[in-house]
Amino acid sequence: SSLSEDAAEFFDSETGVLEVPLKVHVADQAQPVPFTVHAVVTTSDLRFDPAEVDFGHCSIHECVRTSVRLSNLSLLPQDYGFLGVPQFMEVQPNDGFGTLLPLETLEVEILFSARKAKEYSFTLTCRSGIN
Repeated sequence: SSLSEDAAEFFDSETGVLEVPLKVHVADQAQPVPFTVHAVVTTSDLRFDPAEVDFGHCSIHECVRTSVRLSNLSLLPQDYGFLGVPQFMEVQPNDGFGTLLPLETLEVEILFSARKAKEYSFTLTCRSGIN
């Protein structure tokens, strides 16, 4: 289920605004105190474009590189890091660690240097501070 389904009367899915009316009952006070809590709900998603990379054929004496766009789809800054990067890979800038500002897109360089003549297939893992 989702917030737009579970709290449809309080959540505007177009604006991402959650608006919840509350009443606080205070000891020795006859009338409750009404107020409304407002929150802007945002995603924590990061997007890669392209999501897959093919370095093609290369020799053990060369380094091939490509770039992907890493986008923060959130309205909040997000820390990110590429974890468990194999020895034959390099992620730049900052060795694959950094902070993306709200709605920022960054070009990330991925470098591949084959150590042995064989076919390579692997997954790079990027984590944000939220997940």
